[in-house]
Amino acid sequence: MDTARYWNAITETMPREQLEKLQLNAFTKRMKWAIDNSPFYRNRYRQAGIEPDNIKTLGALRYWRTLV
Repeated sequence: MDTARYWNAITETMPREQLEKLQLNAFTKRMKWAIDNSPFYRNRYRQAGIEPDNIKTLGALRYWRTLV
């Protein structure tokens, strides 16, 4: 495979399931940071009953998004 065609050959060619897992991990990491460092988001997520560990799939974000 000609890797020069890709900005990041590893992430741009990985299987969909593996990419979604990577994206979910990145999202929950940022969400935890926001909860720890931002009173606004901490309160917003608390009011909606959202915890980073509750989000198990990217599809679940569609549901949780309606609550925030």
